[in-house]
Amino acid sequence: MEAKEIPELIEKTGMTRQKVAESLGVSVAMLRKYEHGYAPMPDVRRATLEKLAGAAGAASRSLDAGKAAAAVLADVPFAALVEELARRTRSGQVREVGADGSGRPTRSLRAVAFTDVPDD
Repeated sequence: MEAKEIPELIEKTGMTRQKVAESLGVSVAMLRKYEHGYAPMPDVRRATLEKLAGAAGAASRSLDAGKAAAAVLADVPFAALVEELARRTRSGQVREVGADGSGRPTRSLRAVAFTDVPDD
């Protein structure tokens, strides 16, 4: 992979460089070295980045095509899912559904909380 392809892949993930670096297990400084060609990106990290970038696009494509969302989302790292949910919440894209009993989105949520539940 050429260094010039790395920024494109990072952009396709929809995550910040900090989150991409965390997902790859490197520092942001090291990620920048990969981007600018100062250090070669190892094959394992390249494959992970490609998967992150592909999963972001694949999720929207597969949902539009009617494929099972769970199958696509199972391949996306948990940290990436949480970051995307947080990003959408901050931008007002996440809405409460059915608060008025209609089943329609009623109001934007500004925060999302996760609770740990036992597995079924």
